[in-house]
Parts: sequence; C-alpha cells; structure tokens
Amino acid sequence: MRHLKLIIGLTAALALTSACGPSVPVTNNDQGVENNNTNTTNNNTNNNQQTLEPALDAIFVGGHLGNYMDCPEDGYTERDSAQKGAPAGQDFAPCEASADAANSCGGPLNCEAAQFTIKLTNMGDAGAAGVSIETIAMLNSDGDVVATLPLIGAVNTDTQQPFDGTLAAGAEVTLRVDFQGPQDISEFIPEENSWSGKAVLEITVGADNHEDVTLKTKSVSVMPGVVT
Repeated sequence: MRHLKLIIGLTAALALTSACGPSVPVTNNDQGVENNNTNTTNNNTNNNQQTLEPALDAIFVGGHLGNYMDCPEDGYTERDSAQKGAPAGQDFAPCEASADAANSCGGPLNCEAAQFTIKLTNMGDAGAAGVSIETIAMLNSDGDVVATLPLIGAVNTDTQQPFDGTLAAGAEVTLRVDFQGPQDISEFIPEENSWSGKAVLEITVGADNHEDVTLKTKSVSVMPGVVT
C-alpha cells in the first residue's frame, strides 16, 4: 500500500510539470533586445554624421569682359606668347600725381579689367573650406570653350577684403571677381566685334570638401570705349 501511494504521488507531480510547459530563457531574449537597440543607436549616429556636409550653390549677378583699348598688353591673347601681358590690374601702381597728362592719376581711359559678381550660398549642415574660382571659360555661340581666362582675384563685397575661401553652414557671400578678359574678342570669336562683342562665360567654383559647381552666365559684353 505504501508503494502504491508513492507511485500515485509521482504520477501527479509529472502531470503537473507537463501542464506548466517548458521554461523560457528570458535572459537570452532580453540580451537580444538590448543588442538590437545598440545597433539602432549606432545606425542613427552614422546617419547623422553622413548628413553633415556643405551644399554649395552659385548665382551669377552680372559682369563684363573689360576694355583693353588703351592697354592691349594687359588683355588675354593667344596670338603670340611673347605679346601676352600680365592680367590687368596686377601691374597697376598706386596713383601718383604727375605733370604729364598721359600719366596722370586718371590713367588710360580705356583700360579696365574684366569683372563679374557672383553670389555663393552654403545650404548644407557643415562649413565649406577652400572655396575658390577654379576656371573662367569663354564660350562661343555653339557652346564651345574658346579660351580659359586667367583669374586675378576675388573680393568679399561686404568686407572689401580678399575672399578667404570659407563659407559657414547656412551662410552666403557675394564676390566681385576680377579676371583677364580678351585683348580682342574677335581673336576667339571671329563674328564678334573687337570693341563691342559679347560671349557666355562658364564659371567653375571648387572647394576642398565639396564637388565642383559650374554655372553658365548670360552674355557679357566688352565694355564700350570712351572717346575724348
């Protein structure tokens, strides 16, 4: 009888254990959730870091191709390398009074370096560094590059100081850019008049941490001569 009661007791215990089902390893599931949360946090951090970059935009405001009627040696030419002058504006000394009218403070009337104004905007989340005017190409009516005109310099119109090449996130700057215009535009575009011709410019803006930005201008003209 004692043995029968023991067997009945063991049978009841086994039945109770089967009804409750197998145990669940809760600790392992909790660890999996923690790992998933860590991965999500890391992914979000990486995504935030990837979006922190500059976004440059450039708008052409206006400009001209200069006037080199009285200083042809200062204009750009490819006819004879020995005749090429330095970019206009680089060899102009400070004005000094002179009794000689030809060398008076006014200087030659028809001697003006080519120039354009451009507005740069950084619409990104990080500052742009090393921003500069990379190339100034002159195009004919077919859109072909006929000359790459040398840069003289770029000035911040707000400070009247040379542009330092930095542009903070969300900032904009307006630059006045001097460059060496064509000595005679008909050398490069034969159908254009030497003293009143026009052309389209293709301006490329570069930066150390941004791809190049290129824009084409509307037609810009040679400055008309002044007759005395």
